Amino acid sequence: DNEKPSQIFHFSTYTPGSEYYGLPEWIGAWNSINLETETRNYWLSNIQNGLNPSLFISLNNGQGTAEEREEVYAQLKDMYEGSDRAGGLMVSWNDSKENAPEITPINPNGTDTAWTVVSEFIQQDILSSMKISSPMILGIKTPGQLGGRDEIKVAADHFLRTVVVPIQKILLKQFERILFMRDQKVIKLEIVQNELISEE
Repeated sequence: DNEKPSQIFHFSTYTPGSEYYGLPEWIGAWNSINLETETRNYWLSNIQNGLNPSLFISLNNGQGTAEEREEVYAQLKDMYEGSDRAGGLMVSWNDSKENAPEITPINPNGTDTAWTVVSEFIQQDILSSMKISSPMILGIKTPGQLGGRDEIKVAADHFLRTVVVPIQKILLKQFERILFMRDQKVIKLEIVQNELISEE
């Protein structure tokens, strides 16, 4: 309808270096989000590949020049390394099969502990970027906490006061601004707040 054209109103809070569009709250955890994706991909690939921790390639066709070895290694690395092809890459150039090196697997110590620490860090970083101070309100069990109704309610009320209500105030102000532009008069809006965790 030409008499009542449609319009889009865009609003974002100030973000340094971003003139028109703001950045999402979780942008601070971008690396952790990628790390979580790659970690899951790594373990999935490891299981699909029989839990082999690394890859050893023995080339028994002579040493070749340094440039040739570098090119072959780069091609193999592109083919076999990364979380999609979980495990490291080791390449050996030999004059013959008889001169091939003997490989002794080295089992890394503390791997389980390392993954546990990394996983906990990733989770905390992502939750913090979303301003979630307690994972209990998302149904994530926290070690050392009972997770009873009172604890969850306190965490939910804190999230409501410190995260939800400030965002609601910003949105109300913008809606009131749009209504003023339309009607040329001040219209005050209010939110009837429901509790995140009811008393019942």
